[in-house]
Amino acid sequence: MSARSAQPRRMPRRSTAVAVTCLLAASLVGCTPPPTAPPTPTSTAIFASEEEALAAATDVLTRYNAAFDKANSAGAKNWDELEELVTQQHLTELEKPGVINSNGWHTKGVSTFSVVSVASFESGESDSSIALNVCRDVSGVRVLDASGQDVTPINRPDSVPLVVSLVTSDSEPSSLLVAKVDTWLNPASC
Repeated sequence: MSARSAQPRRMPRRSTAVAVTCLLAASLVGCTPPPTAPPTPTSTAIFASEEEALAAATDVLTRYNAAFDKANSAGAKNWDELEELVTQQHLTELEKPGVINSNGWHTKGVSTFSVVSVASFESGESDSSIALNVCRDVSGVRVLDASGQDVTPINRPDSVPLVVSLVTSDSEPSSLLVAKVDTWLNPASC
């Protein structure tokens, strides 16, 4: 054996540099994170906040109140202007003959309302609901008989406490409809 063969073989510098570069590149490939999938869309509620729903509900209630007063001023016989503002079930309730209609009476004047508080609020992707505690001021409304005589009950309160429930429309989910109007059991708030 020769003295040369006892020494290990050396790699040329160029080969060493290429080998190190390949090893480094291979290790970096293993360290890179896998490509991420595009984010899935998150569901969004119809109303982003209670304040947004309250604003929409107040707008509908303002139009509802004006149409309600107008219908009663004509003897509570025609509720057509309320059709686009209420659910079918509530419209059916309104169309049932009441005291004004049954007696041939009508009203004169306009009522106003103020929202005291939000009783409940739920908002999802496809439907939302909000219930408002409302004081309806009827002090400017008189009840008149067929001859025009004032038959407004003497003991009628000037303010009526109500809970108004609104829900989203099936055909237009961003719109609210009056679904129910009940007596609010806290008349002291009005």
